[in-house]
Amino acid sequence: MMRLRLSFELWPNMPYGELPIVGPVANSWGDKPISWCIERVAQYGYEGVDLFFDKYLYELEHKDETELIKEIKSALKATGLTFHSIGAHYLTITPRWWEREDGLRLFQRAVDVGEKIGVNTVVSYIRGGYYDPPTYVLVPFEKAWKTLVDIVKKAAKYAKDRGVNISVEPHAGSILQTVQDTLRLLEDVGYENVYVCADTGPAFEIGVKPFMSIRDAVKALGERLNVVHIKDLVGHKGFWKMVWYGGGIVNFDEWAEALKAINYKHFVTVEWEGWFVGGLVGVGETAGVGLSDFDRAAKEALEFLKKHGFG
Repeated sequence: MMRLRLSFELWPNMPYGELPIVGPVANSWGDKPISWCIERVAQYGYEGVDLFFDKYLYELEHKDETELIKEIKSALKATGLTFHSIGAHYLTITPRWWEREDGLRLFQRAVDVGEKIGVNTVVSYIRGGYYDPPTYVLVPFEKAWKTLVDIVKKAAKYAKDRGVNISVEPHAGSILQTVQDTLRLLEDVGYENVYVCADTGPAFEIGVKPFMSIRDAVKALGERLNVVHIKDLVGHKGFWKMVWYGGGIVNFDEWAEALKAINYKHFVTVEWEGWFVGGLVGVGETAGVGLSDFDRAAKEALEFLKKHGFG
């Protein structure tokens, strides 16, 4: 029987800049060196590790890049962990062309690091909204779509020239929120190194599931699926809250069965974002204390998921 391997994502403090409306923005590993975090992930029994690229950038303030890359590679070798993905969420369809170009450059920088360390893929959801926030007011759909295809093509070509894969992440409220549109994007971009990241939270439970079942969605993506971010949530489109594993609407057994049905061979990543939020209190509630203890999150998430067919 096939086994779904688990990885754990490393986050920096203040991952999206200033976040005054969503409670705490610091996690217990946020200021720890990446190499230290890799060793910690291995200790809890994960087989892979994922890196939110801003954490790398923060660390560059105090370290030489060559030395930092050497430290990360050394930690990966010592632990035997696979460097699964880099989250570089900078690609954007904003009408502000300079922000599109700046975002592409940051994404390309993540690709460069991925090439040097050896990463499975570099992931980006598409910023700039379209439905939420409503940039459709300013940009007609076909123009926004053309911008999307153009920016992903540039990212894909840059990555392909360096032997690196990239993954786009559909998300509720964005221009890319259904499986059909995601597959259309892959076709329009036309590069074989472009894959898909499926997020069990707002991306699929909120954005995709109203249109098709999880099993059908995973089957439709098939071999183009190379990252799964696993989390739980409650809510609906336009209003959702991240919650602890088992406290929301995600059917983890269904996800495990769907992934095994397509012989999914990549990692399923524990992407614990609820440390921003505070359980059922939810986004926008500054009183939420969150669960920012990543030692507890890493341990208990693994224990929970093993009960539902993962690991």
